[in-house]
Amino acid sequence: MKTKTVIMFALAGLLIVLFAVPEAYARRGKGDNGEKEFTRVMEKLDLSAEQKEQIDSQRDEQEAQFKKVIDDLKKVKEALKDELDKPDSDQNAVDKLAARIKSCQGQLVDLRINGILAIKRILTLEQFVQMKGQMDLRREIREEMHEGRRDQRYKHKSMD
Repeated sequence: MKTKTVIMFALAGLLIVLFAVPEAYARRGKGDNGEKEFTRVMEKLDLSAEQKEQIDSQRDEQEAQFKKVIDDLKKVKEALKDELDKPDSDQNAVDKLAARIKSCQGQLVDLRINGILAIKRILTLEQFVQMKGQMDLRREIREEMHEGRRDQRYKHKSMD
């Protein structure tokens, strides 16, 4: 009985990790803020009409692919949750579902890398260097803001 309990807790921990990573990918660059940020960076690059069209097309295609993988991932995660919620979970079924989750996560990484490489092919070297500098600057600003909020939370908790 103890072994089953340990296995169930280990699988539950694994699920938490597996669920968190794809959700971060799903939120990446979506919504008003992510889209506005990307648009601001692209506006500073002095893109030609052809480059704008290529980037828009590439982003639309990539978004559709991300959506498909994320939707599949959600279904597989739900199936895994259902299997783990059963009193007598089937180890083989759990292993197969976990493998499918890992496959989906790998697809998300591949899509992200392929998207970056596609943008690099569209931009000139100078535009890419400028874009990377802008993105690095925005990342630093976000990290500083995040650190500030974290510091405030710790100060607030220590005052309690």
